[in-house]
Amino acid sequence: PLVITRYTELMNGIIDTEDDAKILREKGIILNHLKSDQEVANMWNGMSKSLRLSRVPFLDKTIEDVNKFYHNALKIKM
Repeated sequence: PLVITRYTELMNGIIDTEDDAKILREKGIILNHLKSDQEVANMWNGMSKSLRLSRVPFLDKTIEDVNKFYHNALKIKM
């Protein structure tokens, strides 16, 4: 159950908007069998409202590292 909770937290963290879902779908990272990318965003954002945050140290560190990379001004954007 903890793994599913963390996966839901992760997906909610990277899918906030319709555009987020669209990018992930177009890159083949997620599949969308719903009616729209907006429904995907609504689904993930809605699911996380009923979860309490869990703590898994190695996953927390990975998420922290990804966030640091994303916010690093020196990275090259493609």
